[in-house]
Amino acid sequence: MPFPLAALTDEIAPDLDAALATMASAGITGAELRTVYGKNVLDLTDEQARAALASVRQVGLTVSGLASPIGKSALDRPAAEEAARLERALHLAALLQTDRIRVFSFYPPASGDAAAHGDEVQSRLRAWASRAASAQVTLLLENEVGLWGDVPERCRRLLAGVNAPALRFAWDPANFLRCGVARPFDAGWPALRDFIACAHVKDCRHDGEHTVAGRGDGQWRELIAALTTRGGVPLVMEPHLQVAGHSVGFTGPERFLEAVAAIRALL
Repeated sequence: MPFPLAALTDEIAPDLDAALATMASAGITGAELRTVYGKNVLDLTDEQARAALASVRQVGLTVSGLASPIGKSALDRPAAEEAARLERALHLAALLQTDRIRVFSFYPPASGDAAAHGDEVQSRLRAWASRAASAQVTLLLENEVGLWGDVPERCRRLLAGVNAPALRFAWDPANFLRCGVARPFDAGWPALRDFIACAHVKDCRHDGEHTVAGRGDGQWRELIAALTTRGGVPLVMEPHLQVAGHSVGFTGPERFLEAVAAIRALL
């Protein structure tokens, strides 16, 4: 399929097996792990990671990626802290048999000119990309509210500056909207088209209300049409239809199936 569907398991249910059952019934092929067994994926023990992989395989799915929080931290913290978390993520990725890890671009200091910190963010991402490449893993940089890489121009500066196949982009139109980007596709596609490796299926209106894809202002029709011309990318279900916090989201099984039906209708 040009647009294989994956989903963050904790968007559906806190219980991994319950979430996986819903995903399998909906024809989802990939499980992206964020919170598992009540803890962040990076905090799983090796034994728990192996158990999670067994559960994913039991329903015929694969682990499509780790939705890590790496880089969702203050830029003025020591770089070694996030580098250590990356090492743990790479180890878990090998155990879970996936080659994709989501990352972020740091909270800049509250005072001073945030734009001036771009070189430091880029330097850290370059080091991460080099390490990921050696492990044959791709890092997916997600745009996020409040981080240095929030709007298309800044995201492109980071991706083009690092210029490494091991650092690609996870397109999130709802996050662009929440950053004040009124038309995410119009503003972001020219800048980011060459870096997009997946898209998060999340949509919202300008008033901040989250919706299924195509019913908000995220320009999903335009994005799908453009991605189709280049062969498609994986789509990761993260609808946030019940809870849409800054670092947490939840949809529930019933509304998740509604979200899947909506993106399939657009496809």
